[in-house]
Amino acid sequence: MDNLAKNIHPDAVFLESGRVVGRVERAFGVLTEGGLRQAGRAVSCLVEPRTGDDVLLSVDADRCHILAVLEREDGAGAETRLLFDGDVTLAAPAGRVTLAARDDLRLTSERLTLQARTAEAGFDRISMMSRVFLARFDRVKAVGRTLDTVFQRLVGRFRTSYRYVEEHDELQAGSMRQIVDGTLNVQTENTIHTAEGHIKLDAEQIHLA
Repeated sequence: MDNLAKNIHPDAVFLESGRVVGRVERAFGVLTEGGLRQAGRAVSCLVEPRTGDDVLLSVDADRCHILAVLEREDGAGAETRLLFDGDVTLAAPAGRVTLAARDDLRLTSERLTLQARTAEAGFDRISMMSRVFLARFDRVKAVGRTLDTVFQRLVGRFRTSYRYVEEHDELQAGSMRQIVDGTLNVQTENTIHTAEGHIKLDAEQIHLA
């Protein structure tokens, strides 16, 4: 059949269907009515062929390419893999791009870059693990009902710090030290200091009124 096609039209291209029976690196073995052919995957064939797939071939005098996967055997695997050679850009200059999955949506890469003018995310629950987390903001505003933080060490550096507590504020520590360069002003309606041991006041002058 190949010889007949070459003799009639040496430069002719015809289509033929077959079944993938094997693969060696980038070459696929495809069994057709005309015999076993060695075919490569066309750039337009995004679905990666597997053994047992029925495929459409483009055949000419010197080349044979798989154009598309026509059918896949039941039970051959639920995953369909899209394969690209080189860099890929998915663009919608005048519209939107939507990725939807019933179960999981996964992104795996050595490096992930996201860039947008505005971003919105809504989750019922989110969990994140990282060895190092770096963030830079011009302004941060967070609103929530409860906030629990657990750290072995916490260091904060601020130019000015304000905190407003409407009800109860409590601090429990193994030991505590405050160093103020200027004036420490404590103003309360009532003040109670209780110590099991000593209370020591050391100053050049002490005024009690």
